[in-house]
Amino acid sequence: MPNKKTTLSFEAALRRVEEITRRLENDQTPLDEAVALYKEGIDLAAFCEDSLSGYEKQVALLQKNDGEITLRPFDGAARPVRATGGEPGEEHEA
Repeated sequence: MPNKKTTLSFEAALRRVEEITRRLENDQTPLDEAVALYKEGIDLAAFCEDSLSGYEKQVALLQKNDGEITLRPFDGAARPVRATGGEPGEEHEA
């Protein structure tokens, strides 16, 4: 099977995982097909997890507090980062 996950959106990958799950729950699915579907599902689930992780990082907020920039993930936990050095977008632990 060609590597479709690089061209799939998160939503399309999730729909495919749901379809695979339905097919695996069907006790009429032949074993060879079930194993192939399982492998595809695992790959797609990993793709979805990686995508979500990337989106979580995009949601992180930069705040300026007393001259120090802190990176605050969407859940509200904040940790200080240095504002100088490195490439734009890189985090530097303080």
